[in-house]
Amino acid sequence: MASHRTKRLFRYRLTRLGFHFLFVALFAIIGGSLRGFNLLLLLAGLLTSILIVQWRQGRGMIRRIRIVRSSVGSASAGAPVAIRYSVTNTAHWIPAWSIRIEDRLSPLIVPAQHSIASLLSTIEDDDRRPIPILASLGHVPAGQTRETSIACRFSQRGRYRLGPIVTSTTYPFCLLTSESLSWLPGDDLYVFPRLFSLRRGWESLLPTRRGGDGTRSVSGSSVDGEFFGLRPWQSGDQLKHIHWRTTARIGEPAVRQFEQRTRHRVCIVIEHDNDLIPRAAIEDFESVVSLAATLINALAAPTQTVSLLLPEHY
Repeated sequence: MASHRTKRLFRYRLTRLGFHFLFVALFAIIGGSLRGFNLLLLLAGLLTSILIVQWRQGRGMIRRIRIVRSSVGSASAGAPVAIRYSVTNTAHWIPAWSIRIEDRLSPLIVPAQHSIASLLSTIEDDDRRPIPILASLGHVPAGQTRETSIACRFSQRGRYRLGPIVTSTTYPFCLLTSESLSWLPGDDLYVFPRLFSLRRGWESLLPTRRGGDGTRSVSGSSVDGEFFGLRPWQSGDQLKHIHWRTTARIGEPAVRQFEQRTRHRVCIVIEHDNDLIPRAAIEDFESVVSLAATLINALAAPTQTVSLLLPEHY
C-alpha cells in the first residue's frame, strides 16, 4: 500500500468567478423561496447544476492527467536551461483542456559555520522559500502525450531541488480550480559557475610544452612517438630498439630514441589566506570561481589533463 507521501493529493476550490456565481445562485434560492417566484428557483437550479457539472468535469479530468518531468541534470549560471514536462491524458474518449503546471524550485543551502559556503549564501530568508515556475498546455487528446517546457535562467550557482508538482485545470467554466499535488521525490539541479568568454590568444598565457628533449625508450615504440635520434644503450632499454647497423659500425650498442607525445598537464589552484572571506569580496571570489570553471571547460580535452585544487566548503 502506498504511503501518504507517494499518493496524489487532490483539492478543489472556487475561483473568484465561482464565488460570484455561487452568490447569485444563493440569492436566487433565497429570493425564490421567500417570494415564491418559480422563475428564480428555476434559475437557482440551473446555476447549481452548472457548478455540479464544473466539479464533476474538473475532478475527472485532473485524475486522468499524468505529469513526468524530464531529468535536467546541470546548467550554468547565466545560461538558459529548459525544464521539460510530459503530460499524458489516460482517458479513452475525453480530451483534456487548459492544463496548468506549477513546479517548485527550492535552493538547497547547507549552513556551515566558519566556512566559505556560509558567506557565499547571499540569499535572504525570504528568498529561501520555494519559487514557483509555471507552464501550461491548452489541449491534450485522449490517450496521447504532449510536451511543454519552462525556460529558466539562474543568477547564482548552487544546488536546487525541483518539486513537488501541482497540476490544475479550470475547464470548462472557470468556476472551480481542480488541483493535483504529486509527492514524488524531487529532482536535484546543479547550477555550475558562470562561464566567461575568453579573449583570442589566451592560450599563449599557459605554460609552454616541453618537446625535443627525448625520453628513454623503455616501453614505447615508434607508434608512441616520432623517431628522434640515436644514443648509447642504457640499462633498461628494450632489445627491439637497438639499431644494429650503428652498433656494428661503432662497436657499442646504440638504441633508437623517440620523442614521446606527452600530454599538456594543467593544474588550477584556488586558495585564500584566511578561513573566511570578507562579505565585500564575495563578488570577486565568485569571479575567480567562474574563471576557474571557464578554464577547465576550455582545456578539458582527451589530449590534456586538467586538475583543480581548492579548499573544503567551496
